[in-house]
Amino acid sequence: MSGARALMPWLGALLISVPGHAATIDRLDVTRGNGSQFTLHMRARLDTRAAEAHRVLSDIAQLPRLNHAIESAEEIPSPTAHARRARTRVRMCVWRFCARLNQVQDIIELPTKDGYALQATVIPELSNLRNGTAEWSLRDCGTQTCLHFEAQLTPDFWIPPLIGTRAVQSVLSRHAILTAEGIERLANTPPRAP
Repeated sequence: MSGARALMPWLGALLISVPGHAATIDRLDVTRGNGSQFTLHMRARLDTRAAEAHRVLSDIAQLPRLNHAIESAEEIPSPTAHARRARTRVRMCVWRFCARLNQVQDIIELPTKDGYALQATVIPELSNLRNGTAEWSLRDCGTQTCLHFEAQLTPDFWIPPLIGTRAVQSVLSRHAILTAEGIERLANTPPRAP
Protein backbone atom coordinates (compact mmCIF):
# COMPACT_ATOMS: atom_id res chain seq x y z
CA MET A 1 0.00 0.00 0.00
CA SER A 2 2.39 2.70 1.09
CA GLY A 3 4.96 1.24 -1.24
CA ALA A 4 2.92 1.94 -4.31
CA ARG A 5 2.43 5.42 -3.10
CA ALA A 6 6.12 5.84 -2.80
CA LEU A 7 6.73 4.39 -6.21
CA MET A 8 4.40 6.87 -7.72
CA PRO A 9 6.49 9.90 -6.93
CA TRP A 10 8.87 9.60 -9.84
CA LEU A 11 8.58 7.16 -10.21
CA GLY A 12 7.07 8.34 -8.17
CA ALA A 13 4.32 7.34 -6.46
CA LEU A 14 -0.18 11.12 -6.62
CA LEU A 15 -1.87 14.46 -6.45
CA ILE A 16 -4.87 16.65 -5.90
CA SER A 17 -6.94 17.18 -9.02
CA VAL A 18 -7.11 20.69 -10.42
CA PRO A 19 -9.93 21.86 -12.71
CA GLY A 20 -8.83 22.03 -16.33
CA HIS A 21 -6.27 19.30 -15.86
CA ALA A 22 -7.83 15.88 -15.97
CA ALA A 23 -5.67 13.13 -17.39
CA THR A 24 -7.57 10.55 -19.41
CA ILE A 25 -7.08 7.11 -17.87
CA ASP A 26 -7.33 4.44 -20.56
CA ARG A 27 -6.43 1.48 -18.35
CA LEU A 28 -5.82 1.02 -14.64
CA ASP A 29 -5.33 -2.34 -12.95
CA VAL A 30 -4.12 -3.06 -9.44
CA THR A 31 -3.67 -6.71 -8.50
CA ARG A 32 -2.40 -8.53 -5.46
CA GLY A 33 -0.07 -11.46 -6.01
CA ASN A 34 1.51 -13.85 -3.56
CA GLY A 35 1.65 -12.54 -0.01
CA SER A 36 1.65 -8.78 0.11
CA GLN A 37 2.97 -8.05 -3.41
CA PHE A 38 0.96 -5.52 -5.43
CA THR A 39 1.22 -4.81 -9.15
CA LEU A 40 -0.11 -1.66 -10.79
CA HIS A 41 -0.54 -1.02 -14.54
CA MET A 42 -1.77 2.30 -15.86
CA ARG A 43 -2.12 3.76 -19.35
CA ALA A 44 -3.16 7.39 -19.59
CA ARG A 45 -3.16 10.36 -21.93
CA LEU A 46 -2.00 13.73 -20.66
CA ASP A 47 -2.72 17.12 -22.21
CA THR A 48 0.95 18.07 -22.48
CA ARG A 49 4.03 17.15 -24.48
CA ALA A 50 6.19 14.18 -23.47
CA ALA A 51 9.25 16.40 -22.96
CA GLU A 52 7.36 18.47 -20.38
CA ALA A 53 6.00 15.39 -18.58
CA HIS A 54 9.56 14.01 -18.49
CA ARG A 55 10.83 17.29 -17.03
CA VAL A 56 8.30 16.96 -14.20
CA LEU A 57 9.10 13.32 -13.40
CA SER A 58 12.85 13.98 -13.50
CA ASP A 59 12.72 16.81 -10.95
CA ILE A 60 13.04 14.84 -7.72
CA ALA A 61 12.87 17.89 -5.43
CA GLN A 62 9.50 18.89 -6.90
CA LEU A 63 7.83 15.47 -6.52
CA PRO A 64 5.85 16.56 -3.43
CA ARG A 65 4.02 19.01 -5.70
CA LEU A 66 2.68 16.01 -7.66
CA ASN A 67 0.76 14.55 -4.79
CA HIS A 68 -0.25 15.46 -1.27
CA ALA A 69 0.80 11.97 -0.14
CA ILE A 70 4.45 12.67 -0.96
CA GLU A 71 5.68 14.41 2.16
CA SER A 72 9.27 14.83 1.03
CA ALA A 73 11.64 13.92 -1.80
CA GLU A 74 15.32 14.65 -2.18
CA GLU A 75 18.16 13.55 -4.40
CA ILE A 76 20.97 11.97 -2.42
CA PRO A 77 24.44 10.81 -3.52
CA SER A 78 24.34 7.76 -5.75
CA PRO A 79 27.02 5.05 -5.55
CA THR A 80 27.01 4.74 -9.36
CA ALA A 81 27.37 7.24 -12.17
CA HIS A 82 24.54 5.81 -14.28
CA ALA A 83 21.77 6.21 -11.66
CA ARG A 84 20.29 9.01 -9.61
CA ARG A 85 19.29 8.15 -6.05
CA ALA A 86 16.15 9.54 -4.43
CA ARG A 87 14.88 9.39 -0.86
CA THR A 88 11.13 9.87 -0.48
CA ARG A 89 8.70 9.85 2.40
CA VAL A 90 5.10 9.07 1.53
CA ARG A 91 2.05 8.78 3.77
CA MET A 92 -0.85 6.63 2.64
CA CYS A 93 -4.06 5.91 4.51
CA VAL A 94 -6.80 3.32 4.18
CA TRP A 95 -9.63 4.26 6.49
CA ARG A 96 -7.95 5.03 9.83
CA PHE A 97 -4.84 2.95 9.17
CA CYS A 98 -1.98 5.08 7.86
CA ALA A 99 1.51 3.99 6.96
CA ARG A 100 4.54 6.13 6.26
CA LEU A 101 6.80 4.76 3.59
CA ASN A 102 10.42 5.81 3.83
CA GLN A 103 12.23 4.59 0.77
CA VAL A 104 15.38 5.03 -1.26
CA GLN A 105 15.29 4.32 -4.99
CA ASP A 106 17.84 4.25 -7.77
CA ILE A 107 16.45 5.90 -10.91
CA ILE A 108 17.83 5.39 -14.39
CA GLU A 109 16.91 6.73 -17.82
CA LEU A 110 16.15 3.94 -20.28
CA PRO A 111 16.84 4.36 -23.99
CA THR A 112 13.75 4.65 -26.19
CA LYS A 113 13.19 5.29 -29.89
CA ASP A 114 10.34 7.73 -29.56
CA GLY A 115 10.10 9.20 -26.08
CA TYR A 116 11.36 8.89 -22.53
CA ALA A 117 11.52 6.13 -19.96
CA LEU A 118 12.47 6.16 -16.28
CA GLN A 119 13.00 3.06 -14.18
CA ALA A 120 13.18 3.11 -10.38
CA THR A 121 14.38 0.28 -8.19
CA VAL A 122 13.87 0.31 -4.42
CA ILE A 123 16.93 -0.30 -2.24
CA PRO A 124 15.32 -2.61 0.40
CA GLU A 125 18.00 -2.17 3.07
CA LEU A 126 17.35 1.60 3.02
CA SER A 127 13.55 1.36 2.76
CA ASN A 128 10.55 -0.23 4.38
CA LEU A 129 9.73 -2.26 1.27
CA ARG A 130 10.96 -5.80 0.73
CA ASN A 131 11.24 -4.94 -2.95
CA GLY A 132 9.83 -2.55 -5.49
CA THR A 133 10.27 -1.46 -9.09
CA ALA A 134 8.51 1.11 -11.22
CA GLU A 135 8.80 2.11 -14.84
CA TRP A 136 7.42 5.24 -16.49
CA SER A 137 7.21 5.46 -20.28
CA LEU A 138 6.29 8.74 -21.99
CA ARG A 139 5.86 9.45 -25.70
CA ASP A 140 4.13 12.05 -27.81
CA CYS A 141 0.74 10.98 -29.19
CA GLY A 142 -0.33 13.86 -31.40
CA THR A 143 -0.66 16.85 -29.07
CA GLN A 144 -0.86 14.65 -25.97
CA THR A 145 1.51 12.41 -24.03
CA CYS A 146 0.85 8.69 -23.85
CA LEU A 147 1.92 7.57 -20.39
CA HIS A 148 2.46 3.95 -19.41
CA PHE A 149 3.26 3.14 -15.79
CA GLU A 150 4.02 -0.25 -14.26
CA ALA A 151 4.99 -0.90 -10.66
CA GLN A 152 5.48 -3.89 -8.41
CA LEU A 153 6.00 -3.59 -4.69
CA THR A 154 6.04 -5.67 -1.56
CA PRO A 155 5.67 -3.73 1.71
CA ASP A 156 7.89 -4.70 4.63
CA PHE A 157 5.37 -3.64 7.24
CA TRP A 158 2.20 -5.06 8.69
CA ILE A 159 -1.14 -4.33 7.04
CA PRO A 160 -4.05 -5.06 9.42
CA PRO A 161 -6.22 -7.97 8.25
CA LEU A 162 -9.34 -5.76 8.39
CA ILE A 163 -7.89 -3.80 5.48
CA GLY A 164 -8.70 -6.03 2.57
CA THR A 165 -7.15 -6.21 -0.85
CA ARG A 166 -9.97 -4.18 -2.42
CA ALA A 167 -9.42 -1.27 -0.04
CA VAL A 168 -5.70 -1.21 -0.82
CA GLN A 169 -6.42 -1.51 -4.55
CA SER A 170 -8.85 1.40 -4.35
CA VAL A 171 -6.32 3.65 -2.61
CA LEU A 172 -3.53 2.73 -5.03
CA SER A 173 -5.82 3.36 -8.01
CA ARG A 174 -6.94 6.73 -6.67
CA HIS A 175 -3.35 7.82 -6.10
CA ALA A 176 -2.24 6.64 -9.54
CA ILE A 177 -4.91 8.85 -11.11
CA LEU A 178 -3.95 11.78 -8.90
CA THR A 179 -0.32 11.35 -9.91
CA ALA A 180 -1.15 11.37 -13.62
CA GLU A 181 -3.19 14.53 -13.08
CA GLY A 182 -0.32 16.07 -11.11
CA ILE A 183 2.17 15.37 -13.88
CA GLU A 184 -0.16 17.01 -16.40
CA ARG A 185 -0.77 20.02 -14.15
CA LEU A 186 2.91 20.64 -13.40
CA ALA A 187 3.95 20.02 -17.01
CA ASN A 188 1.64 22.87 -18.03
CA THR A 189 3.05 25.18 -15.33
CA PRO A 190 6.25 27.15 -15.95
CA PRO A 191 9.21 25.58 -14.09
CA ARG A 192 10.11 27.06 -10.71
CA ALA A 193 13.39 28.88 -10.34
CA PRO A 194 16.01 26.79 -8.48
